[in-house]
Amino acid sequence: MPPRSTPPTWQPAWPGARLRLFRLGLYLTVHGSSPQDLAQRLAEVRALAASLLLDVALATWRQLQGWITSLPFGFDALGMRRVFDTDALAASFPFTSPDLPISAGTPTGVCCSA
Repeated sequence: MPPRSTPPTWQPAWPGARLRLFRLGLYLTVHGSSPQDLAQRLAEVRALAASLLLDVALATWRQLQGWITSLPFGFDALGMRRVFDTDALAASFPFTSPDLPISAGTPTGVCCSA
């Protein structure tokens, strides 16, 4: 029987750092004034998510569950969770994106009215 090779050990970038895993679902609700506008906005969201190496899965035939999940109740009716490590989770927060201009403070949400 050949000897097993030992896997390389993980070394943190700084002393005392720990790699943690998180199981979560990241949900977005996209609004549009017409089907064409919705398709355009959805394409923009998909392009932005792809640039951050995030995979977008639509809640096809589960629109009600998706809408309920995206409300601020803390209830996950979709159950589409994935495992994120610390770096991937930090990259998914909106205030770490270079695309958002921050004049003062940390934004917790961006609301735009047309």
